[in-house]
Amino acid sequence: MASQITHALAGEAALDAASKASALPAPGSELGAFFRLGCQGPDLFYHGQRSRPVSISLGTLVHRRGFGRLARELVADALRAPEPAWGAFVLGFLTHAAVDRWSHPFIVWFSGWHDPSRPETARYLGCHAFLERALDAALLERRLAIEPRGWSIAERLLPPGGVPRHFAVRLAAALRGAYPERLASDELLERRVANAFIDSEGFYRFTDPAAVSLSEAALAPWASLDPEAGRRAVAVLYPEGGLGDLDIANRRRLPWAHPCDPARVDARDWFQLVEAAEEEAAGILALALEAVEAARSGAPERELAARLDKLEREAGNGTLNVGDSGGKAARPVACAPLPLPELMEAEFRVRRERVRA
Repeated sequence: MASQITHALAGEAALDAASKASALPAPGSELGAFFRLGCQGPDLFYHGQRSRPVSISLGTLVHRRGFGRLARELVADALRAPEPAWGAFVLGFLTHAAVDRWSHPFIVWFSGWHDPSRPETARYLGCHAFLERALDAALLERRLAIEPRGWSIAERLLPPGGVPRHFAVRLAAALRGAYPERLASDELLERRVANAFIDSEGFYRFTDPAAVSLSEAALAPWASLDPEAGRRAVAVLYPEGGLGDLDIANRRRLPWAHPCDPARVDARDWFQLVEAAEEEAAGILALALEAVEAARSGAPERELAARLDKLEREAGNGTLNVGDSGGKAARPVACAPLPLPELMEAEFRVRRERVRA
């Protein structure tokens, strides 16, 4: 998967490509924040691990299968009851799948994974998340020539007035429609989704690179962390210690392989993959925007249903994680990890040494 900044930047680029007339409002505007929050897609559910009932299982479900069905349900709901903020959120949500599918093989290949049956792989715990954020930083530098601390996640992803309560109800209804066999009887679903929004806000504030940098206030908690806890913590923060000459984005365009099928060799860099994802996401957004215009012009239900069918096909119901060539989720079997454990250790030392200074 990709992390918050990449999803937001790729989503904005896709929307701009889909329709110049639908370009986002200014970065600080409320609708822009709703769109960028939507770009985080089902990752919102992964952050719902503190408030009970939790929502993390929803993140696993949507990433594994059925995103196209969920996209259809969300757009259908937005057509039935138009509302600018909800519409902006839904459009952002639609961009998530393409970014994940294009980026996940690259990230898994270069970060490795922890297999509990192989103790030697424990060193790769947290490397996936750490690489995601390092790649966020690389994309920010490439696109906007700024460091992560110049791009506030909390400011850009969190609407000034908060997320309206009815968002949880509407998103839960779409989830039930897309996964009836799993969620039709979940009486706590609305609360799970509401808690996901609450916990995501806390996560974004905790990891906001504009606030959690090397300032005195941000460094204070590090004094009490042991090395193991410190490594887990730096995995979700943006690098401050520098990455040296490490080519995390594969700028040299050296060959790498799909972790589920090493015979599928690629040589694209991170930026090319993001651009490919943006192109795919733009096509999906164009279909959604066409459906909106058709609904506004009074198109018959049969035509709208056909448009939603096409949207579901294009969004796809295959896994958003790594999988086989048919889109079915599969276990990775090969990787070539970068020295991320060492960088994470160095990142922890930077913070500990600054606290002691």
